Amino acid sequence: MCGIAGIFNTNLAASEVIPEGALSAMVDALAHRNPDGIGTVAPTSPLRLERRRLAIFDLSQTDDQPMTDRLHGDILAFDGNIYNSKLLRQELETHGHVFHTKSDSEVILKAYGHWQLDFLSHLRGIFAIALWDGAKQRLILARDHMGVKPLYYAFMDGRLVFASEVRAILASGLVRRELDPAGLDSYLAYGSEQEPFTLVNGIRSLPAATYLCCDQKSIGDANAFWEPDLTPLSGTPTSLADLAADRLRNAVAMHMTSEDKIGAFLSGGIDSSAIVTLMRQASSADIHTFTVVFPDQCPDERRQAAATAERCQTIHTELEITTEEMQRRLPKALGDYDQPSIDGLNTWLVAAIASETGLKAALSGIGGDELFVGYDGFAQPRRLLRLQRLLKRFPSLALPLRLVARLRGREAMHKVAALASWPYSAYFLNRQIFSEATRLAATTCRQTASAQDWPAIAFRKLDAATKASGDDDINRISFLELNTYLRSTLLRDADQTGMAHGLEIRAPLLDHKLVEHMLRCPGQMKISSDGQKPMLAAAAGLPRAIGQQPKRGFVLPYDQILHDVWQEELAETFNQPSPLFTANVLQNWWLGYQEGNTPWTRIWTVFTLLHWLKRHRIIQ
Repeated sequence: MCGIAGIFNTNLAASEVIPEGALSAMVDALAHRNPDGIGTVAPTSPLRLERRRLAIFDLSQTDDQPMTDRLHGDILAFDGNIYNSKLLRQELETHGHVFHTKSDSEVILKAYGHWQLDFLSHLRGIFAIALWDGAKQRLILARDHMGVKPLYYAFMDGRLVFASEVRAILASGLVRRELDPAGLDSYLAYGSEQEPFTLVNGIRSLPAATYLCCDQKSIGDANAFWEPDLTPLSGTPTSLADLAADRLRNAVAMHMTSEDKIGAFLSGGIDSSAIVTLMRQASSADIHTFTVVFPDQCPDERRQAAATAERCQTIHTELEITTEEMQRRLPKALGDYDQPSIDGLNTWLVAAIASETGLKAALSGIGGDELFVGYDGFAQPRRLLRLQRLLKRFPSLALPLRLVARLRGREAMHKVAALASWPYSAYFLNRQIFSEATRLAATTCRQTASAQDWPAIAFRKLDAATKASGDDDINRISFLELNTYLRSTLLRDADQTGMAHGLEIRAPLLDHKLVEHMLRCPGQMKISSDGQKPMLAAAAGLPRAIGQQPKRGFVLPYDQILHDVWQEELAETFNQPSPLFTANVLQNWWLGYQEGNTPWTRIWTVFTLLHWLKRHRIIQ
């Protein structure tokens, strides 16, 4: 686990010399990703690579990166873990490859030397890869199947600049600090920039399950090395559920590999309870579990987390976050965000207490709602999908909806009114915080953003892919949840808040083999009147009471936080004019929040946005 950074000169670059200090500034910006070591390589090539290392597996210095394959002259900088590295090592050894370390890095280099670009299809794990092919004089950037590990890049003035975080690219000084209107509009719509966009013009996120090949003549397009097969499976529900359980147990066991102690986040809900239960089934070793609770929190949640910890015989740490504790800890959190987000504070807090015990890796139930169908069985987006189909058949029904939306001005009505003309799945409207109508009225960058048509770039291909699911709305929504909200919000937050504390957050529920199988099982198997997430609860053998309880998680009391921790900053922010918003709109939102008419989600979304843009000097 680490952070990677690099600069690649093409023949189009104004100078063959990479500016002094640019790469070291990038690595310094990644210092929080852990100081176990810094690796640098300056090969006889147009590429400069550096990597910050957090040692979890091969704790010796033989795993230092960037790593060079002396046989082929290939060089690797790599962030992540390859969970099938032992199996790959054994396979490659049968082909005559000789290994000198126990590291995943050497496995990747040997796999590339043997399979070339097809090596990516053999990897099972989480990764962001920068690999220099010495013989072909080309750079390969790649990102794991589900996008657990981030990788960003920008092509400016003939140079490709890439890193694990946006702020590292900004630190290079090679990218102009200009706001991307499309990134801004997508952020306001969803509380996080939708991939591949960022808030900085020219910086893009490499899509999940893709690789990018670059040489000195050109920067290629991103090519997919994996796309899930969404064709419905045949078989009995029992056989499909048994196979899902096998893949789930296998995924959890693989994610527990570490030469250091291992832990898990435990909220008392189904997802985290299932993970901890399966961890105990996989190993008799010590398991460290962590729970964050609040004084006014439902006592049942606290008791359930403690009961699961006792049942699974874990070393359990519980931190009660009082008002004083929030005031002490949270001001640092915003500075730790690589990109602003409506979410993430909860993960930041539990990662903080986990890292304070010396933990370097923790398993999380992230992805459970999206894959095993939480959120009340996707009830709301399913209703919107049905309404969207009705409006497509009878478009005249949309007119009165538009009139009501104009008169009442409520976000829900704006979303419903947009259904008839919205070219993509109704799912995308369901997730919006600010509707398009509100964004058009409130922001000053709307013309540029609309000209770019960012939803077509972010959503069109995903929407088309769901057709393979046939009429299964549950699986359609699950696929879109995994590829939008999960990736652009939850996974990004998990990486940036975990790595802020030098902690790798692992997501066994997002093992790509498990994901593909679940997306092909009938959606109706994933809902039940007898409890939440029946396939997950049954696979882990959870007590019946856990499956029947309402959704739980590390949910923060945001209203209290806004009042107790950031009240003064909020008031100052919303009472000052902003170049991004039309006159008085911020003051009106703030007044509405104080009167109880504006939800905290809007206030927090805007506040974190403006805080981040000013901190990184994108706006004044």
